[in-house]
Amino acid sequence: MRKFSFQKAAKKHLGDGGAQDVYAVEFTCQTQKSLDEVWAALVKPDKIAQWMGPVSGKLAKGGAFQLGDRAEGRITQCEPKRRLAFDLMRGPSRQGVEITFGEDGKGKSKQRVIAVKITAHVQDLPAGTWDRLGPAALGMGWELLAQALLDYLAGGASAPPRKGGTTAFAASAEGRAFCSAAFEGWRAAALAGGAGSAIMAGPAPSVLEVYTGLHP
Repeated sequence: MRKFSFQKAAKKHLGDGGAQDVYAVEFTCQTQKSLDEVWAALVKPDKIAQWMGPVSGKLAKGGAFQLGDRAEGRITQCEPKRRLAFDLMRGPSRQGVEITFGEDGKGKSKQRVIAVKITAHVQDLPAGTWDRLGPAALGMGWELLAQALLDYLAGGASAPPRKGGTTAFAASAEGRAFCSAAFEGWRAAALAGGAGSAIMAGPAPSVLEVYTGLHP
């Protein structure tokens, strides 16, 4: 189950006296795996490599890390099995990512809820992408990674990494269907959040147009 929401935060005043729009998008997903298993998949390098790719550096509060040759970041919050937050940089672009954990239900039906919030300044987005894609401009790539995490948790250590990673998945028929469905969720969230009818008014964009090169 996925839930979508987004907000346009108040203008943030920067040190140079300027002001910029800040956007935030959120979604949740669920798994029956324990919080111990979910947390380990997010902070242990050997497990991260199984569903996302190689990571190096210090995975603790204040630590800097590198995702292969694609991105670098710094962990800003690390509360085991409760909260993980980090800033991620890809070239000149910066995003803030916060992951929180909770539980829903009781007994054998209990689910672990993973909530993901991504925040970015509008100037860090490619020109025109927010106007064209709305919250999907921030959220959908992260959904691909969340799906890879859920696949890994469902299969455990016996499940081999998906060949080609999330970009290859996005290019597949299954991946296109997944991303199209996610895009429709983000479209609904944009309209419910008061976005103008022009935003995301057209059909879902090409999956490859949006995601190729964004994730491994």
